[in-house]
Amino acid sequence: MVPDPTLHEYCVILAGGTGSRFWPYSRESHPKQFIDFLGTGKSLLQLSYHRYLKHFPRERLLVVSNVDYLQQLRDQLPELPAECLLLEPTHRNTAPAIAYAARHIYARDPEAVITIAPCDHLVIAPEEFVELAVKGCRLADKPGEIVTIGIRPTYPETNYGYIQAVARDERAGEEAKDQPYEVKTFTEKPNAEMAQVLMDSGEFFWNSGLFIARAKTFIDELKWHLPELTERLYAREDVWGTDEEEDYVRTVLPYSPNISFDYAVMEKAEHVTMLLSDAGWVDLGTWSAIHSMAEKDAQGNAVLGPGPKICNSCRNTLVVSEAPDRLIALEGMEDVVVIDHKDVLLVCKINDLDKIKQLIFDAGSIDRKFVE
Repeated sequence: MVPDPTLHEYCVILAGGTGSRFWPYSRESHPKQFIDFLGTGKSLLQLSYHRYLKHFPRERLLVVSNVDYLQQLRDQLPELPAECLLLEPTHRNTAPAIAYAARHIYARDPEAVITIAPCDHLVIAPEEFVELAVKGCRLADKPGEIVTIGIRPTYPETNYGYIQAVARDERAGEEAKDQPYEVKTFTEKPNAEMAQVLMDSGEFFWNSGLFIARAKTFIDELKWHLPELTERLYAREDVWGTDEEEDYVRTVLPYSPNISFDYAVMEKAEHVTMLLSDAGWVDLGTWSAIHSMAEKDAQGNAVLGPGPKICNSCRNTLVVSEAPDRLIALEGMEDVVVIDHKDVLLVCKINDLDKIKQLIFDAGSIDRKFVE
């Protein structure tokens, strides 16, 4: 009998970020993954969890988050088995989180193939997207291979990373979207001019941040490219899969470098395959992403929330407020976001949204009560 490959397929949802780019709605104590931005009745975490639950059994669908969010995780995902929740003691970006999850799963199943999925994505066609991830699991069963999903760009977005890739079968033509692509390079967030060049080239695609590989491949790549993380985290082979694992991770993980998996591994890995998705994907990482998907008037203005809002002689603006009794009026504004939430009013040029993180974390620039 041929073994069923799905018995070794796992999904790990990354849900430990502070969501600083969505400030002031997203705060350290209640980050964006726990917020229902879209008015669906489900948070971004809940949407992501139920999207992947359509293929991955509950016992092989894990969530990595921060220990500070334990109660919110329990409240929002009461059905999540305790053994499927991995808690980090500190915030250390995606490379340490993936290193932790991969080694945990490898101790449980050395044949495991893992899909690493961020939790802050909106997918208009979730079934199609998950089917593509499942196809990626089959391709990633090859030792040493990493599979990622690229998104065909629809506009020159400056807040996404890009993947340069070409179809392995040059004869595929219009059917190339169903074929594996060979990845050439990863490019970090470009400026507006470069984003347009990348989009026009036809060889660059948005980086979804979704990675698929065997657990051993993740471990080997991290050992090779990020030994300053793995030499400490993987120092004791005997604790993984035992009752000592949680205490061990709590002790050593705070010493990990604060680095993303993209920087640490993907930009250097040699065997990377991309699958192309047209499933209506949006990374809800910034207010500009909300503006791009929101309903707009003829001048490109989007207004969200129950309160009264006036945009007169404005172009390409985003106004968000939950205050039902406060009037927000804009006159002659262009390329501006206005976010009114509780005790904070944020006014920012759309092209400067990437500076929010620096603004709120610079020492002394903002009282911590407005961030926490």
